[in-house]
Amino acid sequence: MEQNQLLRKLRIERKLTQQQLSTGISTRTTLNSYEHDGSKISFYILSQYLQRMNISFEEFEYMLNDDNFNFRKKLANQTRSALDSKFDPEFAENLLSLYHENYDFYFYGLYAQYYLVRWFKKDKLEDDTIDEIKDNVRNYLDGIDTWGRFELSLFSNCLFIFDQNYINFQFKETIVYMKLYSDSSNLSGDRLKFVINASILAYTRNDYEGMTIFLKELRIIAQTSNSLEARVVIKVLGLLNANKNGSDNQTEKDKLLRTLNYLDEKGWANFLRKHYITRD
Repeated sequence: MEQNQLLRKLRIERKLTQQQLSTGISTRTTLNSYEHDGSKISFYILSQYLQRMNISFEEFEYMLNDDNFNFRKKLANQTRSALDSKFDPEFAENLLSLYHENYDFYFYGLYAQYYLVRWFKKDKLEDDTIDEIKDNVRNYLDGIDTWGRFELSLFSNCLFIFDQNYINFQFKETIVYMKLYSDSSNLSGDRLKFVINASILAYTRNDYEGMTIFLKELRIIAQTSNSLEARVVIKVLGLLNANKNGSDNQTEKDKLLRTLNYLDEKGWANFLRKHYITRD
C-alpha cells in the first residue's frame, strides 16, 4: 500500500471528511490530489494530517511497511537467538546474501552483529573477515551525522570494537542529541540498552571516566522514568566498583543477590557472582 492510499484509508476509518482533515493545514484540493493521485506534499503537511488523526509517524510507518517490518523483526529475533549458540556459517551467509540482494545496510548490520558477537564470545573466525566487518561498521557510523534507532542499536551491540574515547565522544555528541529530537518510547529503550552496555564495558575496561559518564546517565534515567532495570544496574555496578576498590561487603552482596533472584534477574546475579572478589 502506498502512503496516499494508507492516509485515505485512515481518514475514512476515522469518519473524517477531506474538508475536516485538511482545514487549517492545507486546501481540500491538496489533500484530494494526494489521496487519489499521490501528488507531492510536504513532510510538514503529512505530519499535520497524522497528528489530527492521533497517529504517530512510527505507527504510520509500521502500517505502511507491515509485511516488510514483520520480516525484519522475525530476522532480528532469529539473529538475537543465534547469538547464544555456536557460530553457524550458513546463517551468516544468508544474512550477507540478503544484503547483496537488497543493498540495504539493515541486513549487513545483522550480519555484522552476529559475526562480531560470536567472535567476541571466542568462536574461532577468520581474522581478515573480522577486520573487514569492523571497518565497515565504523565507516558506516562515521558517515552518518544524525543517527536513528538502527545506528544506535548497531553501535550498542558492537561497542566492544570501539575504544573508550570513541564511545564517550559518540555519547556526548550524537546520542545525547538524539534525545532532543525524539521522545519515542522505543528510542528511550534503545538509549537505556546502550547506557547499560557502555557501563558494563567501561567497568570491565577499568575506565573511570566512562563509568562516571554512564552511571550518571543511568541515575538520570532511573529518576525520570522510574526504570527498574536502570536501578538494578546502578546497584550491581556500584557494589562491584566498591569491591574493585578494596571493599568486601558480603552482607550487602548477599542482600543484593536475594533481590536479584526475587526479580528473576539471573543474568545480573551471575554477573555479580563472577566479578565480585571475596577477600580474606
